[in-house]
Amino acid sequence: MLFVATGGAAVVPPTRADSVPTFVQFPLECGVLEILLSTAVGMMAAELEEMDRTVEAFNVACLEHHPKPRTLHDLHELKEPVDGFMDRLANTGKVLEQLLNSSEDMRGMELTRLYYSLLPDEATERDEDDYNPNLEIMFEYFDQELDQMTQRASKVQRVLANAERHINLKLSLMRSKFHIFDIISGILGVGIAAGNGISGIFGMNLRSDLENSKTSFLLSVSAIVLLAATSVLIAWYFRARYV
Repeated sequence: MLFVATGGAAVVPPTRADSVPTFVQFPLECGVLEILLSTAVGMMAAELEEMDRTVEAFNVACLEHHPKPRTLHDLHELKEPVDGFMDRLANTGKVLEQLLNSSEDMRGMELTRLYYSLLPDEATERDEDDYNPNLEIMFEYFDQELDQMTQRASKVQRVLANAERHINLKLSLMRSKFHIFDIISGILGVGIAAGNGISGIFGMNLRSDLENSKTSFLLSVSAIVLLAATSVLIAWYFRARYV
């Protein structure tokens, strides 16, 4: 005969003649499991709330300011914990789904009921779907909580993805502006170099018929001014058109 030690005295467990205690309807192990799941889900919800605030602040900063050299690095540092959190949610939800879909596992979690089923007068064959419905309701509740957190975490991932696209777009625009300024500088440099070349030719101590011409100086100055003005106009066009 099985005995349960309570307060130093041996108590005979109830048999079929006695009624099964009411706490078997939602036994101690199920209550402990509910507390553990509630604590774990609460901690995950708090972690998700903190990540949501951090990502939202980062997104606002990206929209209001130009990206800095460490912006993409900070973005990837935010993506890693979010991805890890999504993996934990997926794995936890998968475990709950497996428990809900397995009648054998559900029956195996009712330790108190298993104990009473081992009593000599209580040993009966249980049906396949004969398990505590309260246990199933509890798992379904936490499964829904995980689904809601998964949706919120997916929203956080979308915010990070949009922020990454926004940062890449701003960086591309900055690179395009730098290329345009490089082209403008090159055009201005060509005009200045051409003027320096013409003045350098006239500055050489070599004889030519140009020294005796009255219009050569005016023509050379006009050519230098024309080249400089043309380069400035082209540079201004590029700046007005593409910047």
